Amino acid sequence: MTTTQRNIVRRLCFSKILKLKVDEIKSVLGHFVVGRLDTKHMGIRLGEQTIKVDKESVRKLLSLPCGGIRVNIDNKEACKHSLVSRWRGRFSRCIISCKDLVDKITDNEYEDEEMFQLDLVMLFISTMVSCTMNGITMYTLLYMFDMDHGFREHDWCQFIIDTVKVCKNHWKRCDKNSWFRGPLTFLVLLYLDGTRSVGFDDEITEPQISYWNTERISQRQQMEIKNGGLGSVSVKELFDDDNEYDEGMTTENDVRYEMKAYVSSINAMCDEAEAVKGKLERAISKFAHCHPDNAEVLSVAERYKSLFNKTFDAEAKSAVEKSDVCTDKKGNHNTGMYCVY
Repeated sequence: MTTTQRNIVRRLCFSKILKLKVDEIKSVLGHFVVGRLDTKHMGIRLGEQTIKVDKESVRKLLSLPCGGIRVNIDNKEACKHSLVSRWRGRFSRCIISCKDLVDKITDNEYEDEEMFQLDLVMLFISTMVSCTMNGITMYTLLYMFDMDHGFREHDWCQFIIDTVKVCKNHWKRCDKNSWFRGPLTFLVLLYLDGTRSVGFDDEITEPQISYWNTERISQRQQMEIKNGGLGSVSVKELFDDDNEYDEGMTTENDVRYEMKAYVSSINAMCDEAEAVKGKLERAISKFAHCHPDNAEVLSVAERYKSLFNKTFDAEAKSAVEKSDVCTDKKGNHNTGMYCVY
């Protein structure tokens, strides 16, 4: 990609894909990971341990936009937006392959940025989200997006999770004619990121998406098989490099978009916490009704109160005051902007 193209990718908040070094997923490891995927509880189950598969894991691993517009994966109506029609008109045939998109990006004969964005998004979806066996793109996937809004205003993290659920539920483990059409690269990288194999990757200090390549994945697969079989690992925390400075985030609009992504991610976590909070309330109430004077019950109730009876007014005020003038990791001063690292 050219420097201009890379900057556009960064402005779309897709900069992590520039670090992707994987060009092939070993079928043995891929089959194992998909087989262990539990869509009811959304996790990769490894015995008594589980790697969560949720929006937060997508954000940590791929840093995709988490905008407020949900991608409608159930939409089957043809998109008549002029932008889509103009994009399709650039190709000499109805069937568009991933190679066609790569050639367009490589030739870099773009009259405007919008066509490059559509080529990039379709290539990303066709290779990383919803794949086909023959490398043909499904341009109808564009129907799922609200084309009156920018791509990074959409919730790509939820899009990945929704696609994982649908594709796993249509996959038949023992059927040779059934193959997983979903985001396999994401799931395998999530498995590698969320586990530790003895004697192999204990010293990884960089994001998994830039560490793993096809050769290393093959070596890791062989190491697990040698040490007791696939899944003979321990689960660990995901590598989170949110503090990595991104040179593409340079304008006030870029920072605001990034802030929206963080807020959306936090809201998702709040939704999960709210669901857990309701379960806790019912469990504690039932317990307290049966054992009102029990010291352990009272202790649990106090802990619940300390967890959910907190406010952040002071911290929020401090953060706003500091946002007027702040310094990024390279020592540059940003005035009137929120500093999101």
